[in-house]
Amino acid sequence: MAAASCQLLSFLAVAAKSRLDVVDYADDASATMDEADKPVRLTLIELRPRITLADTERPRPDHTRLERLVDLAHRECFIANSLATPVRVSPTFHWR
Repeated sequence: MAAASCQLLSFLAVAAKSRLDVVDYADDASATMDEADKPVRLTLIELRPRITLADTERPRPDHTRLERLVDLAHRECFIANSLATPVRVSPTFHWR
């Protein structure tokens, strides 16, 4: 939950700087933990944010730009930067 919350807050900051209006953000996060691998620990955190952006008079950013913004938010997330466990972010984008 900490990694998902940090990604959310980081993305909201990046989106605001980029003049994107986020109207909804929901994350279907999960983690993998192999109990056979000692010591038991998380081996992967997967974040799957579903990001809904407002349609405005401005042109919609292309998918590549949106992916770059998500990546930038991930790189700025202090929780993800503090973990030894890899964090994978796979967003989907929608417009309202």
